[in-house]
Amino acid sequence: MEQLILAQQILFITDKYKFYAGIFNLIVGLIGNIGIILVFTTLRLFRGNQSAFYFITESISDIGLFLALNIPRFAGRILGYDPVQTSIVWCKIQNMALQACALYSLFTICFLSFDQYLSTNVRPSWRQKSTLKLAHVLTSVGMCFALLHSSTVFIIYEIQSSLGCNVYNPIAKNYYSFFYLPILANILPLAFTVTSSLLAYRNVRRIVRLQLPVIRRRLDRQMTTIILVRVIVMVVLGFPYIIISQYAMRLNITENNYLEIAIVSLLSAIFASLLHANFTVNFYVFLIVSSRFRRQTKTILVKKCWRSIKSCFNQRPTTIRMNQISPETPPPSVCHNGEVFLSKLFQSYTIYLNHYFKFHHIHYSATCYTSLTLSMTMLTINDYLDGLHCLHEAQKVNATTEEIIFKLRLYLEDKVGDQHILNTILTLIKTENIIDFSNYKKFEYCTSLLPLFMIFICLENSFIEQK
Repeated sequence: MEQLILAQQILFITDKYKFYAGIFNLIVGLIGNIGIILVFTTLRLFRGNQSAFYFITESISDIGLFLALNIPRFAGRILGYDPVQTSIVWCKIQNMALQACALYSLFTICFLSFDQYLSTNVRPSWRQKSTLKLAHVLTSVGMCFALLHSSTVFIIYEIQSSLGCNVYNPIAKNYYSFFYLPILANILPLAFTVTSSLLAYRNVRRIVRLQLPVIRRRLDRQMTTIILVRVIVMVVLGFPYIIISQYAMRLNITENNYLEIAIVSLLSAIFASLLHANFTVNFYVFLIVSSRFRRQTKTILVKKCWRSIKSCFNQRPTTIRMNQISPETPPPSVCHNGEVFLSKLFQSYTIYLNHYFKFHHIHYSATCYTSLTLSMTMLTINDYLDGLHCLHEAQKVNATTEEIIFKLRLYLEDKVGDQHILNTILTLIKTENIIDFSNYKKFEYCTSLLPLFMIFICLENSFIEQK
């Protein structure tokens, strides 16, 4: 009798834990997965990138998994009973959705690690196989398999009055115990992703010796680090659930082991919440391990999303109209021998900026916080030095002029706000031959980048002359 009362108390705690852990995972997971979708769909750097496509599809699948897992729980709180344990329709639909989304997310991680191995391979023929088309094909195959496999839920899941929604067919139970849970949903994905990620990490360590653009190398390093950490998180959070699920599947249910059943249920709920956290923490883990991802997220949330939200509440529009004056090309003599010009310009404009900030510091302290902070954050000399560092890295690997121009444009667009603002500034510099933005207050926040704007114009003109 005492064991029965204790078992009931444990089951009550288990029910409360499932509900609140589900709410936590739902809120944190929705925020994190939406953040991943925003970062990888908004930044131009990730457009057309296969790894970014895999992360986007996985995040969409993870959102579907959390909704399928928690909607019945919320409905049960409202109705006063669990519809999954009483309605055969809810039972089959929820388990089908959970199985399909979980399998598809696992397959996506496998495809992601395999594609990263191809894209970082030393052999050019293997790197050429890593394409967005291959990503579309693999995700389509994974989606079809996940849907077909989860459709078996309509046949094998049943409801019994005493035990609720579960698998009771002996053959199906053996399949889930000995193949689906331990092998298909755990060992195979873990072994495949760990192997592919380690091989990709080895490739990235060797990729320094390849003559690849600096943008490509940095992107490969960033994505490989993120993918490797993603695999480690999946192993750490998923392994405990494998053990407890295997034990629970072999547990004999009798009238004398209610306490054991209750304890196993509590442990299963705890480890299941950790397993679900595997699909929750991606965004936050990426922020921790990748400083570049932190900067990219800050760019999206602070400089773009927050500026758009503030513009909705401002009476005056903050968007900048495009200058319709067609840009004029500076004389060829100004940009003759672009490489020599670039190295000299680095030195001269570094001195220029140091003097500029030294003599204008008081002016900025008085004005930038009253007018400019309403629209854009004041850029500093550190932003200019970061741009020089990017150009220096590109020169060290003998990047072509076209690659340097592309990298510098991406950097400047990221700093000033967007492509339209950058085009307006470049047109203004070409047509007005300005040396500062004292007469153009709306662009004063990017004064520190003025040398980089001029470098970009000269490189662009030099490239046109070469062609």
